[in-house]
Amino acid sequence: REKKTTLKDMRKKIDALKNRLYNVRLKRPAPALEKQVLASWSAMMARGYIDLYTVTGKEKDLVIAKKTMSFIEKEMTADGELRHSRMNDTLSDETYLEDYSLAIAAYIDLFEATQDMAYLKKAESHVNKTIELFGDDKNGGFYMSASHLATPIVRQKAYFDNATPSGAAMMAMNLLRLYALTGDKNHFDQAVLTLRSGSEYTRMSNMMVATYLRALSAEVNGVREFALVGKGDDPAVKQALGEILRAPVFTRVALLIDHDKPESVPAVHKDKSQLGDEPTLYLCRNFACDTPVAGLKAIRKVIDKESKRIE
Repeated sequence: REKKTTLKDMRKKIDALKNRLYNVRLKRPAPALEKQVLASWSAMMARGYIDLYTVTGKEKDLVIAKKTMSFIEKEMTADGELRHSRMNDTLSDETYLEDYSLAIAAYIDLFEATQDMAYLKKAESHVNKTIELFGDDKNGGFYMSASHLATPIVRQKAYFDNATPSGAAMMAMNLLRLYALTGDKNHFDQAVLTLRSGSEYTRMSNMMVATYLRALSAEVNGVREFALVGKGDDPAVKQALGEILRAPVFTRVALLIDHDKPESVPAVHKDKSQLGDEPTLYLCRNFACDTPVAGLKAIRKVIDKESKRIE
């Protein structure tokens, strides 16, 4: 104000100074760029885009998530195993529990967002491989490194979160979600063994074992099963499914039961029927269901109630 300089003139001066600084910076060595692709971090990014899709409904976000998981599957897999990293078209020899656990979580998320059984089958296939490579047959749970890799004297287990969530805790959560979707009791039993194997970690700071505690809550209280019955192309059904996926209910699975497509309905959920022509919601835990409700208004009441439940 004292020099009677306008805001427009000030911005021009600032831009000019920025350009001078930038030109000087160009004369110095550029910062190194991290060009390594990590399977675990890529799967986490895919999960983020799936969450974004459920909120915005923008198809481009779902496409990015699908492409990311396709890249992991096609470009980061060798000899039937998911590899930890890729750099300059070269895959690492290592494979770690965090890579598999986060890829499985992303496939389950993709199944919920698309209701495409292919993603559920991929999740289950990866679970079988995870048990083969990392499972502790004697004490339950999962090791951090694969059985056939050069390992320390003692293979470690870890239930605390770091830059990525605990691989073992993520596996427990994955197994509980798959149990709720498929009814495969082996998934539940494996999850329980995994959580018991890490019980000593409950004495640590809650912030360090947040993923473990979330999985433990899911085991104790049960994963909430939102089973929606109706035709997949019905706008009201699509609306209801979208609202279920957007709801802040963190220990849940969402399943669309379209009896016109019986091949896409897990056997354990085939007995659920639609009430009239309206979308019908069954809210269940461990396959014990409340009285079903029909219509968007009634479904929204259930979603709202479950969103406020603290567990």
